[in-house]
Amino acid sequence: MYPEPELRQCGDIDLYFLPDEYEKAKVLVLSFDSGAKHEKETYKHFGTSYKGIDVELHRHTCNFPNPFLNKKFQKWTDEVMKSPSCIRISNKDVPIPSPIYGIVSTFAHMWHHFENGDVSLRQLCDVEMMYVNWGCKGCLLGLNEFLNKYDLLRYWKIVSVLWMTHLGLLPMHNFKKPYSFQV
Repeated sequence: MYPEPELRQCGDIDLYFLPDEYEKAKVLVLSFDSGAKHEKETYKHFGTSYKGIDVELHRHTCNFPNPFLNKKFQKWTDEVMKSPSCIRISNKDVPIPSPIYGIVSTFAHMWHHFENGDVSLRQLCDVEMMYVNWGCKGCLLGLNEFLNKYDLLRYWKIVSVLWMTHLGLLPMHNFKKPYSFQV
């Protein structure tokens, strides 16, 4: 989604696995690099490294503090991940979730880091690039409803103001076709 993807700041590598794949993926990845460091396993992921690169194997993409909201989000994740779309990168099909799921989960992850005081510019840019790319293609119809469903709409509005006033980026409600709201 970046005009020059090679200029995107790198972070760790996040890989999501369906619940029935997660344990097998952990065993397989650990067999690749005997000198890999291992982090504590959390509700969301298991952290390790591969040839010095941090890798997180995710069993959950997000974790919402509200248990009822979290259960609803995990159910949505299971539904979305069972029938992903595909994009083609270097002549390989790469499964990806729907644009709505992608932007909601990425935004929730970014907001988690924002609340913890360790958000990076890369995370802000990732959400903006997803928004611009998919918004221009009309793929974000109903985004407001999903943000509201997972109690993220008010945070989206806050970040929209930050994008516009402090970073000079496109308003997060600029695409009239997908949705609109007043900030």
